[in-house]
Amino acid sequence: EMQQQLTRLLQEAGFKLRKWCANHSQLLKGIPPEDLEINLDFDNQSTKVLGLTWTPKSDLFCLKANVQDKNTITKRSVTSDVARIFDPLGIAGPVVVAAKIFIQQLWELQIAWDEPLPSNLESHWTTFRKNLNHLNSVTTKRHIFDGQISTHTQIHTFVDASERAYGASVYLRSVLKDGRIIVRLLCSKSRVAPLKKLTLPRLELCAAALGAELTTRVRKELQFENNQTYLWSDSEIVLYWINSPSSSLHTFVANRISKIHGLTINTQWRHVSSKQNPADFISRGLSPEKLSTCTLWFYGPIFLNGKEGQWPKAFSKTIQPTIDMEFKQKTVTTAAIAHAGLEDIIQGSSKNSCIHVAFYSERQANKG
Repeated sequence: EMQQQLTRLLQEAGFKLRKWCANHSQLLKGIPPEDLEINLDFDNQSTKVLGLTWTPKSDLFCLKANVQDKNTITKRSVTSDVARIFDPLGIAGPVVVAAKIFIQQLWELQIAWDEPLPSNLESHWTTFRKNLNHLNSVTTKRHIFDGQISTHTQIHTFVDASERAYGASVYLRSVLKDGRIIVRLLCSKSRVAPLKKLTLPRLELCAAALGAELTTRVRKELQFENNQTYLWSDSEIVLYWINSPSSSLHTFVANRISKIHGLTINTQWRHVSSKQNPADFISRGLSPEKLSTCTLWFYGPIFLNGKEGQWPKAFSKTIQPTIDMEFKQKTVTTAAIAHAGLEDIIQGSSKNSCIHVAFYSERQANKG
């Protein structure tokens, strides 16, 4: 009915709709064959939807890496190869971040745009580029629950950082009507670490801030504002900062903690071990041939498929880092007056003079 209404409405304005495409034949009923984009009778036919390759018959999104062979490998050609990977959802995030780390290495070496790469770097990129063809076999369902109706959906965001990059990955955990639990990767986002070196805890904090921003955007876009949300990090130092007032921290950390506090609630943050943290892949990178078989990346940690009572326990603020230079040091300044001098002041001065001396002493102490 909607199809007929839309067709009739646009025809009245002189527009004819063509290239119809759907994942079910009933939705295309009554449309002339010449106005169809593809024939659903063929399984492997695909089309482009907002830049993504979509196979309607199987209702899958497919990744495509159309990388061309080049005789000379330069920084310009490497950047061009990475730009050909169109992945707005971050499904291939671990592969993309590995390429970004490589490009940053070229900048650190101050290699010119059209200067041939050193032999060791050229060999590394040639192997990586050939393996990009493995991305063509990576698929993800358009409907994350495979057409099933969910009775309860949670958002789980994992964050992690390494010395080279940091990132966040978002998963949806849904309980279906029949009691089954489905956990699927929804999206991810990554950034390379700045050239100005930061400590690993600070990079972990940047990952947490990025995860909070990405989670907020997902909740808004999916209209999941009231759904249960959990954010997971393997850094106990960052979790301790999040459970502390931002005013007690130095500027760099305090600014990001304030942002996290504005977007999330302290109790939403949990601790997860590094081995169970899928965001580890987006902080360190992953080769293309290993991505398609990485179940932790696509389906999250195994404990999410169990009951909540079996999950890692909530973070306890009693676990305090032994040494943390990011907290402001508390200083106490005192002023002392010799006993004999104080008696002289009391005996030889008026009441107003004593008050003036007391205020002066306090002011000097505050200056200290």
